Amino acid sequence: MTKIDKKSYKNVEGIELSNDKISVLVLPFSGGRIQSIRFFGKEYLMQKPGKDFIAPEYDSNYLDGELSGFDDMFPTITACSYPGGVWDGVRLPDHGEVWALNFDSKIVESSLKLSVHGVRLPYLFEKQISLSDSQILIDYCARNLSPFPMKYIWAAHPDFVLEEGARLRLPFAKSIMNVHGGAKYLGDFGEIHPWHVSNDGRDLSLLSPEHRSCNKYYVWNELERNESVIEYPNGDSITVSCDVEKVPYLGVWVDEMGYGDGSMACIVPEPCTGAFDSVALADTFGKVAKLPPNGEHKWQLCIEFGRQMR
Repeated sequence: MTKIDKKSYKNVEGIELSNDKISVLVLPFSGGRIQSIRFFGKEYLMQKPGKDFIAPEYDSNYLDGELSGFDDMFPTITACSYPGGVWDGVRLPDHGEVWALNFDSKIVESSLKLSVHGVRLPYLFEKQISLSDSQILIDYCARNLSPFPMKYIWAAHPDFVLEEGARLRLPFAKSIMNVHGGAKYLGDFGEIHPWHVSNDGRDLSLLSPEHRSCNKYYVWNELERNESVIEYPNGDSITVSCDVEKVPYLGVWVDEMGYGDGSMACIVPEPCTGAFDSVALADTFGKVAKLPPNGEHKWQLCIEFGRQMR
């Protein structure tokens, strides 16, 4: 049974969904983000120290914000100009639009439904969050409110805690492409490596704040299933999955720096509808999603927790 209650986070109001295994705290007025996920009481989303929440501002730099929790990136990941069509040249903000907008919210039976309209592109972005035993299910819908086709990228951005000894498994990855120029272990933008070995022989599946590195890469091969698994030393695991027919790409952001001292190190699996962060670059590579005129796309993200007793 799912309970839904009002609950504050720092100095902002939120809504919590919970059952006997999981609790999820949502901040509708801050990008509709999931700020906290607890599994049997243990927090698994990175949290920023401080008593006041840094509310995001539209068209601001993501790095100036709260830098924690789980938000959505739509209709792009990095700032860029919209490529072609009636919106050619329209500037899209860093991290997309929706992470910095206020969402409408309402309780629908045992779920929470959130929605927001686009600013520089005419769309309606909706998501409905529900719990099922040890799973968090998020049903998404992006609606094009115009008579013209619309290119977009959606990517999940859950900042999961990175602990010493954690392991990342990408069961259907064979090779990865680096998109973080000058990366310590992966080299220049565009370099392709076999999963999970870096150019100096490091095992990329083994995670540690001691590595003091930041990496962003995409699975280069075509995915049979869009699935990633984080395994923690205490026996807990987090599996993030989407229907690969609707969400065909998978990026991974690994921040083993965590403000330089490892205190906010995070591992971020990013299932996404387009590749390489920029909707303009995705269009160039033919890896961009398109909403049909007056049409919609629907997909589901599943976050499933497991526990292996040790």
